[in-house]
Amino acid sequence: MQVSQLDHISNSSSLLSLPSPSLPISSPLFNPSNQNLSQNSSFCSSDNLSFLPHDTITPHLEPRVPHSRNAFYSEASGATNDQEKAEFYLNMGNQKFSQGNYDEALESYKRCLHYKVSLLGKEHSEIGMVYNSIGSSFEALGRYEEAFESYQKAMSISRKALGQQDAQVATCYCNLASILLQDGQFDEALQCYNMALKIRISKFGEENVAVTNCLCSIGAVYARLGNYTKALEHQNKALEIRRRLVKEDDLLLANSYGNIANIYSKLGKHGPAIDYHEKALEIKKKAYGGEDHLDVATSFVNIGSSYFSQGRTDQALIFFKKGQKIRSKWLHRYHPLIGTCYNNIALVFEKQGKSEKALDCCQKALEISLRTFGEEHHETGSTYNNMGTVLLSMGKAQEGLDTFKKALEIYAEVFDGENLEIANCYANMAGAFVMLKDRKKALDYYKEALNIKTKLLGSANKEVAVLLVNIGMVYVEEMDYEEALNKYKKALEISVTNEKDNMPFIMAVYAKIAEISQVKAVEMKEIREKTENFYDWRLKSYNKDPKQKTEASGASNKNKKLKESMGNGVKKGDVVKKVRDGKENVGFKGCDLRR
Repeated sequence: MQVSQLDHISNSSSLLSLPSPSLPISSPLFNPSNQNLSQNSSFCSSDNLSFLPHDTITPHLEPRVPHSRNAFYSEASGATNDQEKAEFYLNMGNQKFSQGNYDEALESYKRCLHYKVSLLGKEHSEIGMVYNSIGSSFEALGRYEEAFESYQKAMSISRKALGQQDAQVATCYCNLASILLQDGQFDEALQCYNMALKIRISKFGEENVAVTNCLCSIGAVYARLGNYTKALEHQNKALEIRRRLVKEDDLLLANSYGNIANIYSKLGKHGPAIDYHEKALEIKKKAYGGEDHLDVATSFVNIGSSYFSQGRTDQALIFFKKGQKIRSKWLHRYHPLIGTCYNNIALVFEKQGKSEKALDCCQKALEISLRTFGEEHHETGSTYNNMGTVLLSMGKAQEGLDTFKKALEIYAEVFDGENLEIANCYANMAGAFVMLKDRKKALDYYKEALNIKTKLLGSANKEVAVLLVNIGMVYVEEMDYEEALNKYKKALEISVTNEKDNMPFIMAVYAKIAEISQVKAVEMKEIREKTENFYDWRLKSYNKDPKQKTEASGASNKNKKLKESMGNGVKKGDVVKKVRDGKENVGFKGCDLRR
C-alpha cells in the first residue's frame, strides 16, 4: 500500500489514488490530486494483494467510534487459543488499516505475527503474508526503510516456503516495487513489476485478474515517467482482458476506466477523461446501491480534478465537496483522504482568487497530515508545498519560500537521492525567488529541477519543456534574449512531437518567442496559422459541450482580433505584451507558465 494510494481502502476492486506530488507552480499541469490510481502512484492496479495488508475485500466501513487502546486490546480476551487470537488481530489490523489508523493496524499485525510464529514457526508462508501486512502499515506511516525491510522478509520467507514462482512471491515483488516507485527508482520498480507479471502469467496464464493488476501497475510506472503512450497501452491491455473475464458492470472495469481517464487527463484530453470517469461512477453506483460509498467518493474527486484541469473551477468544487461529504461520513476526521479533500478544495479556491479560504484549507490538511503521519512524511511535505503555492498567490513570497524549504527538508529525509517531488519543490522555490527579484537563485533552482526531471523523465518530457520556458522567462528578465530564445525553441522541439495534445502550451511558447524575436513576415505568418489552428481545435472541443458554447464563441472573436492585429506587420511584442499584461486574453487557459 502506497501512502499516495490511500484511496484503495474501500473495496478490493477500487482504484488507488494518483501520486499527488505538487507540480511546480510554474507548470500548467498543477492540478488537484486525482484519486484513482493515485500521488501520486499513478493509476496502479486494484491488486489488493500488492497494496493492501489482506487478501480479501476490505470490510464495509462503519463510522468510527473512538475508544481507548486498552478497550481495543481487551476485545481479544474472547479468543480461547492462539489461532483465534492470531485471526482476531489480523482482522482487527485490516479494519484499523482501512480506517486510516495505521499505527493501531501496525500494533495489531505485530501481535498477529507473535501468535502466528508460536503456531507455525518463523519460516511458514503465512508468516510472509503477515510481514507484507506489517510492511504496508510502515509504508502508510511513511517509514519506508522499515517497510522495505518487512517486504524483504516476506520475500525471503515466501521464496523458501513456496518456491521462486509462487503467486505470493509475485505479490512480494509488487510490494517492493511500491517502495521503489515512492523513492523515484522507476527502472527498479519496473523490473519488480515485470517479474511479478512473468510469475503470474506462468502460474495463471494471461487471462487472469492478477495479470491485469500487474499490467495496470506497469502502466502506473510509465505514467510517472511521463510516457503516457505506454501507460495507456498497458491500461488498455488490462481493460481488454478484464472485459473478457467479467461482466460490463463489474468493479474491475470501473478500475480500468478510472485509470484510463487519469491518463487522458494528463494528456489534456479532459472530455474523454470525464467520459471514462462517469462510466466508472455509474458502475460503482450500481454496485453499491447509490452514492453513499467511499469508492463513489473517489470517482467524484476524479471528475472534479478533470473539471479543474479545464479551468471549470465551479464544477470542480461541486464534485470535490460531494467527495468530501461522503468521506466525512465514513472516515474519522483525521483520515488522510479528508486531508486530500482539503488540499483539492484549497487549489480551487486559490485559482478563484480566494486565497484566505485556500490557506485555511491548507492548514486543515496540514493538521491532518501531521497527526496521521508526523513531520517526516512526504504527504506532509506535499501539503507544505501546496501551502507555499497559496502564499505566493497572496504575494507573500518570503513566507512561501520558507514553506517550500520545509517541504524540501522533509523530502530530503524521506527520499533517497533525486526524486520528482524534490524537483517540483526546487521549481516552486525558483518561482518564489523570481517574485523576490533574486533571478540568480531562481535560475539555479530551476536548473536543479531541470536536471532531475531530465534524468528521471527523459529530455523529451512535457514537464521538462515547461521548466525550459520558465528558465527562458528568467533570462528575458535578465535581458539575455539569445539564451531565452534558445530555451523556448528547445521547449517547442519537445512539445511539437505531440502537437494536438500540447497545442495550448505550444501557443503560449510561440507568444513568448514572438515577444523577444525580430519577427519576420514568414515567422508572423507561422504564428498566426498556429493560432488559427489552436482556435479551430478549441472551438470543436467546446462545441461538444453545450455548456461551453458561449466561451467558445468568445474564443472565436478573440481569434479574429488576434488575426487582425497580426495581419499587417505588427511591431515586436505588441500582441504578446497585451497578453502578458492581462489586456488581451488569447485563450492560453490552463497554460499559466508562472503562476
